[in-house]
Amino acid sequence: MLRKSKDPYAALHLYRVTPLRNGLSPSELLMGRKFKTKLPILPSNLNPKTPNHSMILEKETYMKQQQRDNYNQRHTAREAPPLQTGDNVFIKDMAKQGQVVAKHHNPRSYMTTTVQQEPATTTTQQPAPRSLPTTTHTTPTTDTPGTLRTKSGRVINKPQRLDL
Repeated sequence: MLRKSKDPYAALHLYRVTPLRNGLSPSELLMGRKFKTKLPILPSNLNPKTPNHSMILEKETYMKQQQRDNYNQRHTAREAPPLQTGDNVFIKDMAKQGQVVAKHHNPRSYMTTTVQQEPATTTTQQPAPRSLPTTTHTTPTTDTPGTLRTKSGRVINKPQRLDL
């Protein structure tokens, strides 16, 4: 809106007087009254009145819950079962395997220990490169001269055209 408008102050004014999803505009939430616009409005609507913040908070909480429910339904999201002591887990930020020791007091948090992996024994001898077995494709001897085949061995059948 700011980029498209010739007057950025008018664009900001329009933003401030446009009602949000909770029914009140940003100016009403901040100042407690509606701003005057080019649209006709009753003078009694311009009088200051304090918005009911508990009702606004309740509406905002309800809308957030609705959005959360819609998203979870659309993406078939569901709660993961709680982890038990001794479960093996992958710790992302450390990129290591770990094991659950106990549940933490924070929600969805666990105390873990990292699993020590056995150090790999190093040898100075390089392993021989693995080579794939070579296979040869043989064409059957029943082919007529001039029969064309693809790399995989499939016979190429040229289309028959009308020859007048």
